[in-house]
Amino acid sequence: MRVGASQPDRPRGRGRATGGTDAAPLLVLADKGSISRPLAQELLCQHDTRLLSVPRRNQTPQASADYCYLQTHLRQVVEVVNSQWALHFHVETSRD
Repeated sequence: MRVGASQPDRPRGRGRATGGTDAAPLLVLADKGSISRPLAQELLCQHDTRLLSVPRRNQTPQASADYCYLQTHLRQVVEVVNSQWALHFHVETSRD
């Protein structure tokens, strides 16, 4: 769901991470460059945002094959939608 810049991004109230039950944490798909346990913990505790990423090969624990497939598929969908919006709204064009 997208909202205007003048509207709050999330419903008011406390989410699960802050002890309330009226809103689930915001889920954010991240690439492998965003893997950081301290960052993920800070986002969850302070901003009620859960960072989802696939671990690198040398990291443990490893995610299941199904999770990796789903995360990759969702990231591809997001990339396609972002590129379509960029073309439609001309947000990535420069004015020379």
